[in-house]
Formats: sequence, C-alpha cells, structure tokens
Amino acid sequence: MTQFILLLIVASVWIWGVKCVFSSAHILEKAGEWVEDKLPEWIYKPTIGCQACMSSIHGSLWYWALGTLIIPVTGIVLTLIVWVLFCVCLCGVNFILLESIYKEE
Repeated sequence: MTQFILLLIVASVWIWGVKCVFSSAHILEKAGEWVEDKLPEWIYKPTIGCQACMSSIHGSLWYWALGTLIIPVTGIVLTLIVWVLFCVCLCGVNFILLESIYKEE
C-alpha cells in the first residue's frame, strides 16, 4: 500500500511538471501550442492538456514501467485490476488538486 501511494505521488508530480513545461512562459511553450492547435482534443488532453486526463496515459506509463516492479501483486488479472485502480486514483488526486488550486472564490 505504501508503494502504491508513493507511486501516486511521484506520478502526480510528474504530470504537473509535464503540464508546467508545456504551458505558456515555460521552456516547451511553443511545442505545447503546436500540439494544442494541430492534434485532436482526445490526443491533446491526455498527453499534455489536462492534469486529470493525463492520468490515463501517464499513469499507465508509470504503472507499467515502475509499479509492476514495486507494487506486490500476483497474477495477470490482479495486475490489470491494480493498474486500472492506480489510474483512477491518480485521476482523483489530480482532480482534487485542480479543484483546490483553481477554485473560484
């Protein structure tokens, strides 16, 4: 459980960092604008456009690259269930952060 939570934190910070470097006034701003203008929304949002949406692709990458090594599960079915659970939890964490940071007062 600890590994699961730590991986959630690392993946969330990664997603916020990726979103940051592609946003305006940052190093990859031009690339981010190009992706937003040229690619369909269903590709843009989960790659660099929306922190909650990014949890699907980036969460999958983090889970399959590192999570399968550090989160102790056995069997393909349980691994797939934990993968989906990880991506949904990551989306929830990022959504809560989005709502608390950009909350209208």
